[in-house]
Amino acid sequence: MIKHLLGLSCALALAGCGGGSALPASNTPNTENNSSSVAFDNSGENCRNFLIIAPITEANARKFVPPEFSLTQPPMGFVELADCPSGSINGVESGPYKIAEAAVFITPPDGDSNPPLVGVNSAIYLLWQLDTNAELAALKQAAGFFGELVPDIELTVEQIDPLPLAAQGNANVPFDFSPYSLQATLTPDSPAGPPLPNQLWHMGNLGPVNTFNDIYATDQVLAGPGVITIAEGSALHELFGSTSVLGLAASGIGSFNNSSQLRPDVTATKAPLAP
Repeated sequence: MIKHLLGLSCALALAGCGGGSALPASNTPNTENNSSSVAFDNSGENCRNFLIIAPITEANARKFVPPEFSLTQPPMGFVELADCPSGSINGVESGPYKIAEAAVFITPPDGDSNPPLVGVNSAIYLLWQLDTNAELAALKQAAGFFGELVPDIELTVEQIDPLPLAAQGNANVPFDFSPYSLQATLTPDSPAGPPLPNQLWHMGNLGPVNTFNDIYATDQVLAGPGVITIAEGSALHELFGSTSVLGLAASGIGSFNNSSQLRPDVTATKAPLAP
């Protein structure tokens, strides 16, 4: 089980980096029979990400995930950040920015045919998306994602002296709704990875919203044990069931293109504690 989860966490480095340019035609969803519309596009280049994945109970997952969305088994949740030195918003250069999110693995509710990642379907349900870029934060909120501008998101992945193959990952997300931090000791895990197309879903105030996330390059993948430190009584405390969560961490560098859409063709009901 541990080996499987470690492989999963590594393959999912950058899995939830939401945001980018329109996808290649081969990955674009078939909208002929629905009223999907593109809300915005964004991209990130050579982004360093950092995530920790950990088991959750089905009961806790259902506090946040719509009942119409099937959970992967066993249920898994994660928190993730990414630091992008450059990117674009609707085709216009955005400059550097950071993003952060919390999510639960699901199966694609629209039957999308993107290949699964290490034995699980390539989709996640987002609790929230946070941004250091004001324009990107506003576009996500307008599309229905829950989140806000959090300008002081922190992320570092630095070599540990005198261990040339080890790195220390640290992150802090001072999100008033549910603050959290991540720490992990990381070592090289795998060579450059394949493209990792996946889907991000959220039930917003305008209905279901979906991002097709085309990760077309990954490199410098690191992995190891990690800890998520969570504020007591917060949403993440409800999700993970603890204020100190042991999990499997991964970090990598990757580039992605995203296209976010409203999806009125998908039926979903907001879960009891979903923000």
